[in-house]
Amino acid sequence: MSTPVTTTAVLSLVGVVILKPVLTAATLGAGATGGLLAPSFSLGASVGAAVALGLMFAGVTVSVPAMALVGAGVTLAVTQRAPWFAAVFVWELAQGPVWTLGVLVVGCLAAGEAERAWARRQTARR
Repeated sequence: MSTPVTTTAVLSLVGVVILKPVLTAATLGAGATGGLLAPSFSLGASVGAAVALGLMFAGVTVSVPAMALVGAGVTLAVTQRAPWFAAVFVWELAQGPVWTLGVLVVGCLAAGEAERAWARRQTARR
């Protein structure tokens, strides 16, 4: 069973992707206490769902919830610099099927390696 891609869903996800980092930065910049765990988790899930909806719009069959989990895990892996933690944390939090753990591990490890490669490249430029 597939979910139809609606304009409202896409606009809502894009709104979260744009507004969440801006509002989090403004809140932390104003001196409010808080962390980056929950904001990165929600931002990543929104990006993953938006990518899934885009793929569905293009005719590719994907699971929106699974892509949202992977997006959350990938973002968490990069922001916390802990890919294994991110994969297991997202999987346990969502209580997803066992197969999603493998997908999360692969996505989080790839994101962690990409982040390290980016950091090495930036260091080499200095």
